[in-house]
Amino acid sequence: MAIQPTSQWLQTQPVPDELSELELEEKSWEQFYLAHRDHFRAMARQALEDYQAGRTTGITITEDGRLAPA
Repeated sequence: MAIQPTSQWLQTQPVPDELSELELEEKSWEQFYLAHRDHFRAMARQALEDYQAGRTTGITITEDGRLAPA
């Protein structure tokens, strides 16, 4: 009886459906991002500008785990 290395054994195992679902979801998000990339970049620039100008509000976590202004 031969001992098969774990890596070879793993290669013989079927890939779970969840992996393909995750890949589909990732592609969907990528397509959404690419379609709205300019908007996301504009939001990032605005957020950075607000931060640098001191126009931001601190955030704290409440006792029940929610986010709230500091």
